[in-house]
Order: sequence, then structure tokens, then C-alpha cells
Amino acid sequence: MAYDFTADSEKQVQLATDLRECATDFDEGVSELYGHIDGLSSTWKGEDYTAFQEGTYGYKIALKDLEESINLFANHFERLSSGTETLANELMSIILNATESGYADSCAAITMPSNGAAKTASYRNDPSSLFASSRSSSGRTNLSGKTITDKKYINLDNIKDGSRVALALNDYSSELENAEYVRIDDNIYMTITPTTVDGNKCYLTHVVVNDPSQIFGEPANGQYGSGLETATSAAKRLGSGTVLVLNGSHFSYENGTEDLKGANNIVIVNGEVKTNGNAGGMEICLDKNGNLFNATPGTSAQELVNNGVVYTFSSHDSHLISNGSKTYEHQDDAYNSTVIAQKAPCDYYFLTGSTSNYGAADYLYDKGCTFAKSMDQGGSVSLVYNGELVNTPTDSSGERAIGDFLCITD
Repeated sequence: MAYDFTADSEKQVQLATDLRECATDFDEGVSELYGHIDGLSSTWKGEDYTAFQEGTYGYKIALKDLEESINLFANHFERLSSGTETLANELMSIILNATESGYADSCAAITMPSNGAAKTASYRNDPSSLFASSRSSSGRTNLSGKTITDKKYINLDNIKDGSRVALALNDYSSELENAEYVRIDDNIYMTITPTTVDGNKCYLTHVVVNDPSQIFGEPANGQYGSGLETATSAAKRLGSGTVLVLNGSHFSYENGTEDLKGANNIVIVNGEVKTNGNAGGMEICLDKNGNLFNATPGTSAQELVNNGVVYTFSSHDSHLISNGSKTYEHQDDAYNSTVIAQKAPCDYYFLTGSTSNYGAADYLYDKGCTFAKSMDQGGSVSLVYNGELVNTPTDSSGERAIGDFLCITD
């Protein structure tokens, strides 16, 4: 059966534009909604917040899929306006076949040009296709269900359908082509990709973990107030299971304790109150559900512990994104920074390198993040993957010993 796709190209272009605007508005609405949901963690009453949050996460993924579908149809109308009648007929054939052979099989047949929105690839059946751009005759080992390079590791053998990692592999597979470092297995999805923010080079790390316990805070030398330690030293001390280590709080050079100038008034380490008092609002809190958020001013350290907070990081710079809204207070010049951000508990983005407040906020907001804030800055900035320092420190002496770390384990 043939279809007539010779309609007015201007109307097709307008339809594509309208679809993209719809997708953008839809995405902003979803991000705002789930920003409010994530923000409930500090005020939720009762013991069922985790179940509520995990239950709503599946709906969020479905809504994001709908947004991507809207963009996919916008892509097709843009191509139709250029006269790609053949591609349109193929799309209609795929849609018709879907009613007969099933949605999954039909989607697997979609083939787009190199700049299209979809690619033909079965990552689960052919994991080596993830690394097509980095194939070489040395430095890589292909195993059953595995692909290993010097910087990229994937093992799809035990990934459970419906897990956060499985959803991330489906939702974010486009990241893999440009990533410099990749780690994917049954517990973690991670990419580290060189990027630019307002023309400044930095690294974007994207991490999705199955279990909230895979993200944690770690004091230098394993004990709060015991001096300083480099991130590479901490990574080696913690062992190969800790795949990512980032610099954490502002700290005292004397003993490594958190520097609490400004609005940081409390310290919580491994669920224990180390410095009591009331929050000033600039503290970054990590709770047992893997949720990152700013403490509400006036909240006591013990109240936060009672509500599940397991670690706090001191941070003197302004908020970038809070409760789904951009909240930076000034547009500073680009400065070497570690910015941590969250789309949802267990789904995180980290920016390492030269960024400004407004640049980082805009960049991470466009990624769908509902929370973002800078950690310690300057020479402290460290990004360590598998025990190796990825970024180049700004100190002429090299990597700086610091007070504590944010870590991801496999």
C-alpha cells in the first residue's frame, strides 16, 4: 500500500516545530512534578516515602518515553518536508507491521540516517556495537556477553529487566558513542564524556545505580577529622568495588574537618552527628534513599539523621538547581568546579572542570536535573575512575589532598 506524503512542506515544518515545543513543555512539566516529589523527602511523614518514590519512578520513565516519541515524530515531519517520501513509507510499514509482529520486533527494524533519532542496534545481543567508534586490534577482549577495552567495560549478562540499569541502558544509549569511559553491568550504568559548557571544556559523568547504598560519603583516611587524603589514595584504599571518587566538602587544612563558614552549621558522617546545631541551608544532604538535597534552614542535625540523612557536605557557593528550578544567585565567571546533580535518586550527573553558575545550571537543567550544587572548587577538584585521576588538577604540584569524598560503588 502506498501513501501520499506530498503535502505542503511548510505545514510539515510547522507541525515539526509545534511537536518540539510540545515535547519541551511536556519535559519541563515532568521535571517540575518530580522535583516536587523528590523535595518531599525532607518533610514526608511516615515510613513509606521510599516505596512511594520508587513507585512513581516507573511513571516518570514512561512519561520521558512519551516525550521522546513526540520528538521522534517531529524528526519524521522535518524529513518529510525535505521530500523523503521513501523514509515516510518505511515508517508507515513499520507501524503496520507492529500490529502484526509486535512492537519490539518492529522497533528493532527502524533505520535512520547517521543524524537521525534512532539507530539499528541490539545492544543486548551485540554489546561490542556499543564501542564501534573505538574498535582496535589491541587493548580489547571480547567475551560471551562482554566487551572490555582499556577505558570501557560492559557486561550485560546479569542485567535484570525493569531494573534502573536496564532502563538507563535503553534511555541513555545515545551517550555511549561519545563517552570516553563506560562501565555497565548488572548494578551500574556510567559514562564519562568530554563536553563543553559555555565554551569551556569539562567532563560530564552520568551514573545510574540500582541501589541507593551505592552512593556514599567518605571522610579522608576513613575517619572524620583524621587529616587529608587524595582522591586517588581514597579510591585505592576503598578497593576496586568503588568505581568513582569525587572531591567533597570545603575543609580545614589542619585536620580535614569540614569548613563550616557561611551557612554550613552541621556535619553528619555515616549517619552520626559530628557537629551539632541547626542547618544554615547550604549543606548538601545525602539520605539513605540516595536522595541529594539542601537542608532546610533551622533543621537540626539530629532531625536530619532521624529522617534518614547519612552524610552532609559543606558547600559555600549558591544553589544551582533546587526542587526542579534554577536558583543560582549570581552569574560568575567560569571556575574549576565539581558540580553534583540529580535527576532522581539513583540517577546522577556530575560536571568536573571549568564552569560558571549560570552555565552549569542551564546545562544540567536541560538534562532534566532537579537538584544541582557545587562541591569544593579550585585545586581540590578531583574525578577518579577505577583508581585513576581523569581530570587535570589546577595546582602546579598536582592532585591536592582533601577532607572528604563522594563515592560510587559497584
